[in-house]
Amino acid sequence: MRTLLLAAVLFAVPADAKEWLPRTDLEVVALDAKTGALKWSHQGTPLANAHFELYADVLAVYPHYDLTDKSNPIFLDPKTGAAAPDTRDPAKLRARSSGQWIKESIVLANGWRADGFKAGYTKDVDLVDPKTGQTAWTIRSAQYPEFVRAYKNLAFVGYGYLTDESMLFAYAAGASKPAWSIDFNKLLRKPAAKKAQQRLGRVAYQIIDDVLYAQTGEHVFAITPATGTILWRRDVAASLGVKYEPDLYGGALDVAVFAREGDVLVVSFEKRVAALRADTGRILWSIDPDTFPHSAFPLVANGLVYITAGPKRTEAKLQI
Repeated sequence: MRTLLLAAVLFAVPADAKEWLPRTDLEVVALDAKTGALKWSHQGTPLANAHFELYADVLAVYPHYDLTDKSNPIFLDPKTGAAAPDTRDPAKLRARSSGQWIKESIVLANGWRADGFKAGYTKDVDLVDPKTGQTAWTIRSAQYPEFVRAYKNLAFVGYGYLTDESMLFAYAAGASKPAWSIDFNKLLRKPAAKKAQQRLGRVAYQIIDDVLYAQTGEHVFAITPATGTILWRRDVAASLGVKYEPDLYGGALDVAVFAREGDVLVVSFEKRVAALRADTGRILWSIDPDTFPHSAFPLVANGLVYITAGPKRTEAKLQI
């Protein structure tokens, strides 16, 4: 039960197929952040997936699922999508896209860090004080966490795959008990029985601009990190008038990816990308990017949303 079967999510699977098949037909598109209208598209090197970095005058497209893989980059003019020279300068990095599995150290504001966390393998998370080289704090969990994040001097532990739980815990540095926690199955009145069909099985989350955004099933939450106060929540499937499965989730990996600029929050599910008002959760627009079984890894900057998309992507549907 401890092994997280990541290999299974790295290859594409059509919703009506029984074999996993890779995609090679995706392109890069830029959409208007407010309306979802297409601004430009770039169809060059065949893509299966990609993540992005935006610099002052160039968009770097890395044609990989793994955010740490920056080999074979493609360089585009962020305003037009035309091929551009490599002018990357680390001092001029403006934004980067997130992804479903973020391979980075967990570092608190006080310097304590966990470098060895591995989803599905690490149960108790040890944070080391770099000044002494000794373990300063251990977060002890009842389950094997899927996502562990840091924000200031708070550590967040999320249960998910293989636990049949959708739970999020926030710990102040050094504490043995959580400052707050949310059991999303209880909150949303889902069945208590494990493996029940309607039960939520994981929670994915990111902290952007001092707000924690969480996705569990068709539900998106905005939460105050320090207190656990829910600022708003949105049933995206109900708001769009669709079903969670197969319209948002196609059966591969139920982990949404977030990006935000100003008052626009972009949420990327497997089969739908939606833009929401960051302060209220009201949906502005949505599209089917035709990237399934991968999720698009959005980057939002300068009023544009950069994502990968397939040849059957839909036009943006505005929510009135």
